[in-house]
Amino acid sequence: MTEPNGSADAGTARNRSRPGGIELLGRPTVQRAEVLQALIDHEGFVGAQTLHAALVAAGSAVGLSTATS
Repeated sequence: MTEPNGSADAGTARNRSRPGGIELLGRPTVQRAEVLQALIDHEGFVGAQTLHAALVAAGSAVGLSTATS
């Protein structure tokens, strides 16, 4: 999609392709990678507080607000 100023759609321009066909928006960060890996490793639904607790127990410095983003 083209924006009124003729540039590519900002949302599309920020997409990042990852192995396995996963598309991410924004910049890749260590925290994002840790949260994504924790979600992949968890089977089924996991609440934000449970996910955060698991990340902290594994030594991650990810904050609860990062785990819910």
